[in-house]
Amino acid sequence: MAILSDNLELALIKHLFKKAEFSIPTGMWLGLHTGDPLDGNTGSNEISGNGYARVQVVDNAHGSVYSSGSGMFSKFAFDTNDNLTNGSAIDFAEATGSWGTVSHWSIWSHATETGSSYFLMSGSLNSGVGVASGDQFRIASGQFDITFPNRWGVGSGSPVGLINSNNFTYSSGSSTGSITSTDYKQATEWRRQLARRLGFINEPWSAPIVGSAVWDSSTGPFYHWDFNSTATSHPEVTTVGEMYEIHTRNAFLGECFLNYAGSTYTRQSLTVENQVDTVSPDDGYLHLGLYRSDPGSNVGSVAHSSSGSTGEFYGGGYSRMTLVSPSSNVFGTPTTDSNGVTSITNTSAIAFPEASGNWTGSVTHFGIYRGSSLGSSYATSDRRRSDPILTGALSTSRTVNSGDILRFGIGDFVIKFD
Repeated sequence: MAILSDNLELALIKHLFKKAEFSIPTGMWLGLHTGDPLDGNTGSNEISGNGYARVQVVDNAHGSVYSSGSGMFSKFAFDTNDNLTNGSAIDFAEATGSWGTVSHWSIWSHATETGSSYFLMSGSLNSGVGVASGDQFRIASGQFDITFPNRWGVGSGSPVGLINSNNFTYSSGSSTGSITSTDYKQATEWRRQLARRLGFINEPWSAPIVGSAVWDSSTGPFYHWDFNSTATSHPEVTTVGEMYEIHTRNAFLGECFLNYAGSTYTRQSLTVENQVDTVSPDDGYLHLGLYRSDPGSNVGSVAHSSSGSTGEFYGGGYSRMTLVSPSSNVFGTPTTDSNGVTSITNTSAIAFPEASGNWTGSVTHFGIYRGSSLGSSYATSDRRRSDPILTGALSTSRTVNSGDILRFGIGDFVIKFD
């Protein structure tokens, strides 16, 4: 499991709770260490000299156009439960002298800088590896894993979708069907969105296919093409008046990169190239849900029920409460303490409606839901309203009986990243 740097923790929590946008890194480099890099100490113990240099594992700088010569790539792919693993080998240069015993790794947004603003995360190897002169340190494909915390939702639904109003056909194995503009929103894929925002995954790409859109789990789920009324049959033609293939992930930037309400992005439409759009204000909402037990990242454990020992509450006057909207935010500015724990605390009271009946079970855990102004309601048609983006435990369990008002006073609701 990776340990986020103090700087990245703070930037991420600001992004999630609508305090400041976190920009996708233009590139990412892997470093090696002979001791713990320390998440608050800008990468201590990194190897120096003897032919050592960080290795670039992601290039996001060439993101506007995808082609064989674009230079854009990522060494990472999605693994079980939408965690990350290296999809290809990572090779360091041959050592010209001893590097000592490599025990830890780090990820940076710069090839050489050591300042805290460039230090993203770190972790330890399963066992130390001695590197002598003439050796080449290599991480084989599938041997470098980054596991997201259990509190971060996996989401559910099929990861397919196109951002325009047209319906297209797709195929996945033996299955065929049509894709509509709402399909992506039915699959939250919160870990995938986080991976893209952090910069590890630079899918989706469009595919050079004429007359169809294809979902292929081996190369990424999103394929898209644009054309005009005088289209020809060749997908690579770019002459005005002929069909042209738009190779760009930016067509989906506003939907699947953990977007930030109010920010702008460039996409391709059926008629306009490089169209500038603004992320919908609906994505500026966060809602608070309450559970009877720890749902972890298992979306099957959060389904609402009026009874039982697990799941979200339902009935008795219960409803989710809006924490963040385009015009309000109950949270203050996040901070990082001397122990490297980053937290954000409510600076306004959070009060649920008066209970019209007993809530069955104790309130022990919470979930943060991201989505539209309707996110406080239950809707299986929009997975963003059914699957939490983040879950956690309350510091104290609560019991709510008829006539009670569950209330978190100022400073009572704290979310920590440590």
